[in-house]
Amino acid sequence: MRVRRVVDGEGEQLRALRLRALRDAPEAFGSSAEREAAYAPAVWAERAAGAETVTFVAVDGARWIGMAAGRPDGAVVQVLGMWVDPAARGAGAGRALLDAVAGWAAARGAERLELGVTDRAPAAAALYRAAGFVPTGEERPLPGDPPRVERVLHRSLTIR
Repeated sequence: MRVRRVVDGEGEQLRALRLRALRDAPEAFGSSAEREAAYAPAVWAERAAGAETVTFVAVDGARWIGMAAGRPDGAVVQVLGMWVDPAARGAGAGRALLDAVAGWAAARGAERLELGVTDRAPAAAALYRAAGFVPTGEERPLPGDPPRVERVLHRSLTIR
């Protein structure tokens, strides 16, 4: 397994992976497979090109088995769309994806990573804790499903 950045021209592969994630764990995301399946190819091409958000994928042979994205927001990089194929969980892909986003964010001068996790994703919460994320005490409505909330976690990227 290796982790690499998605590049321009890989929009269709990114779409397929994102739809797998949304179908596997709809409760973990603020969107749905039905909604994103309707997105135009240009949306996926833009996401792959990384104009606003960088996306990393975990690849096993030729198969994409996981993903995590990072979007800059001042000194913070928001971690988005984190998912690993159920058959590949527990083998280090999730941690490697988080570390890839962290390395990219640190190289951009970001001070911390931030992400949200719902109470319906205990395995993800455990991964985030093991990767050094701690609760901020903030809760916010889950995008796309406002009655549900996600707890905000962060990980410092600076050495103090």
